[in-house]
Amino acid sequence: MIFTGSPLWLDFLVLLAIAVAAFEAGRLIGVRLLRASGGGTNDEDGADSHALSGVFGLLALLLAFSFGMALNRYEERRELVVAEANALSTFASRVELLAAEDQRAVRVLLAEYGAARLDFGRATNEAAAGEA
Repeated sequence: MIFTGSPLWLDFLVLLAIAVAAFEAGRLIGVRLLRASGGGTNDEDGADSHALSGVFGLLALLLAFSFGMALNRYEERRELVVAEANALSTFASRVELLAAEDQRAVRVLLAEYGAARLDFGRATNEAAAGEA
């Protein structure tokens, strides 16, 4: 995702560290600015809790939209796989209508396509997918 070729768990840890560092930096800057203005702590009026509630609400909304988009992409991918499987099944059943010598040639081509498609599906990177 962020780093090309790096594992997903490493990306997560780096993003988590950046988020925690940004949170702590913002908190420290806020405390210093509050003390410099002579306001002391701001816990009495509850303004911090309202702001925090708003931030959590926006975060929940962002997560909901992200998961919704991922679910849509997953469903679309699944539908494409099912459509391809149905097309191959129909093609394989219609091969039986051909003459015997033509059946053998087409079945060899169909087996080659199936092997190539399986290799493509198992590819872990773009180079392997290109070779498949």
